[in-house]
Amino acid sequence: MALEGNPGLIAERANEAVAASDVKMARSSYYPSLSLSAGLSGFTREASSVESMISQSRARVSGQQEQCRVLNQLYGLLG
Repeated sequence: MALEGNPGLIAERANEAVAASDVKMARSSYYPSLSLSAGLSGFTREASSVESMISQSRARVSGQQEQCRVLNQLYGLLG
């Protein structure tokens, strides 16, 4: 009973527990580690005007048609 109430002995037992914990932490630094990460991202866009999208598509198609005409003329001259 006298040993259980001894403040010095209680402090030493606490120090021993802390030291044991420190040893476990030091040993764990030599073990392999694994970390995982997850995320989710995205991009959404709402068209403010469908007409602008249609006109862009028409302009792109018109440019492609013109390029075809020019190439056809060149092939006609060459061959």
